[in-house]
Amino acid sequence: MGIAQTFQGIWSYELNNNTITIDSSFGLTIISFVLTSGAGSFQGSLSASGIPSAPITLVVGETVTLTGDNGFILNGITITTTGIVSIVGR
Repeated sequence: MGIAQTFQGIWSYELNNNTITIDSSFGLTIISFVLTSGAGSFQGSLSASGIPSAPITLVVGETVTLTGDNGFILNGITITTTGIVSIVGR
């Protein structure tokens, strides 16, 4: 997998050829991630109007930022890669 680090409330992680699910135990209200090599995707666990979430393909070099409204803790976000995804959150 990779090594998670926390410094002054900022959590960082480098995902290498693996999958991680961000759940409420992380305590994150915002995350940003970028695919730096290979292929990858992310998906939430919630549905909208009864339509389940589907994987969204990541593009090398394009940053994705997800936030929880009004301090809502993020939960059920799965990131998968055959390369490297750098993730930061707080």
